[in-house]
Amino acid sequence: MGVFQNLRKFFFTQGKSSDQVTAKPEKNEKPALNHILDQFKDCIDFQQRTYPNCSVHIVYLPFLVGPEPLKRDIVDPLSEATEEEAEQIFKRSQYKLTGDAKECVKGILDGQAAIFFRDLTYLVDISEPVGRSISQSETETVISGPHDSFVENLSQNLGVLRKKNQKHAFKNRQI
Repeated sequence: MGVFQNLRKFFFTQGKSSDQVTAKPEKNEKPALNHILDQFKDCIDFQQRTYPNCSVHIVYLPFLVGPEPLKRDIVDPLSEATEEEAEQIFKRSQYKLTGDAKECVKGILDGQAAIFFRDLTYLVDISEPVGRSISQSETETVISGPHDSFVENLSQNLGVLRKKNQKHAFKNRQI
């Protein structure tokens, strides 16, 4: 097996494993936390946070979000909030109420965080562009196809791959 095939096997698998069968949501199906967790099962780049004091669950892809927007829009407001305070927080303009499971998955893949509160789901945009620009390779000639190249930072590379392949079935696993 070549080096690239080993790297691909090591870092990424695409598609569903044979023991995993996930039902696709119908159009306008209400997003549910369990459904979203199933969609991103076995992804090492998928993160879930829980705030038990206000009954809030948050899911996002850390390689697509910025630490500052995450802290400002989610961590700081919800760390000490009660359920009543959380209800007031989610009335702010940056929290967008969604009722569609497909929209919720797409939002997560776009760098948004999905917030599950009671029976409601909100999306908040906390995406941030990658640090160093991903530029055309200077050492390899590309005739057709994408002209992006990787950088030294693995999280930036994973973020680029997630942006290019926006499917929940795209998994990266640690083995």
